[in-house]
Amino acid sequence: MDVFTHTWSLSVEVQFYVIVPFMFFIGYHFFTRFQIPYYFGLGMTAFLYTKSQNSSENTYQKLENGEKEDSMPEGTNETNKNPLLILIFLLASFVPIEIPSEILRPGITISLIEADATFARLRYEKMVSGCPKCELFDYKPLLFNETTGTWRFYDERNSGLSYINSILHLTPYGMELVRPVVRDVCEKISRD
Repeated sequence: MDVFTHTWSLSVEVQFYVIVPFMFFIGYHFFTRFQIPYYFGLGMTAFLYTKSQNSSENTYQKLENGEKEDSMPEGTNETNKNPLLILIFLLASFVPIEIPSEILRPGITISLIEADATFARLRYEKMVSGCPKCELFDYKPLLFNETTGTWRFYDERNSGLSYINSILHLTPYGMELVRPVVRDVCEKISRD
């Protein structure tokens, strides 16, 4: 490796491993209302400095030896205009097809990763058994349909209101559903 490449590499590392974190460290110590103007000022300073360094002259000069252009037949260019390839690209872009695992992973018949919350539940139960003051409460009986093996995200019997929002937090309606469970736990703790 030559000295110039190594020196350039070190300057890039200094820029991204020392200077940029230092700027964020300084911005972290400002009050929240001053952080946006601080970062805006940094960005504008970098933009104006870069803009001032660009000259109006075109620094890119066309190469005079156009051997590749001269060797190609007239009226052709480098793009591939095969209609079948364009059709395949459009089909793959607008109609994504899930490729079956038999094609992607031939010979593998079992799934090695299975999403299952029972191990986490067993771990919580083990933790509670070791702590005499801890109390375990569970939402699963309220939000899990044992007959179908699916989670109940909304009230299918009465109103159709959802219990859980899109990021898997309880909605106000879901909180009302689990309120008796939490109340029972609180009463049990207050009695002890």
